[in-house]
Amino acid sequence: MSKSSTAERNHRINLTISLLKQLPSSRQVVIELIKRYGISSRQAYRYVQEAQDTNSLLPVPEQKIVFTVKLPWSLVQRLREFANAAGHSLSDLTSQALERFLRRADKLG
Repeated sequence: MSKSSTAERNHRINLTISLLKQLPSSRQVVIELIKRYGISSRQAYRYVQEAQDTNSLLPVPEQKIVFTVKLPWSLVQRLREFANAAGHSLSDLTSQALERFLRRADKLG
């Protein structure tokens, strides 16, 4: 069985928080999680434990898609160097730059 993504894990913990409020016992929550996701009872108990230790719902990251653009070679090279030095991925840096750009554009428009 493969490890779940952060989005899937957070979604499952959020559901577990909801089920803990709806169902009378954590054992019933475990049974429901096993039915819904086909996971082991051990993993279901881990979700219950984490949900009980969490004060609020966890953020579920938005799904990412591949988006191809053509950029000058020198710009890509600079971006790669900066990303390596800063310990970030190209995707993260590009996302951050575009978010800032769009926020500024929204203020102007």
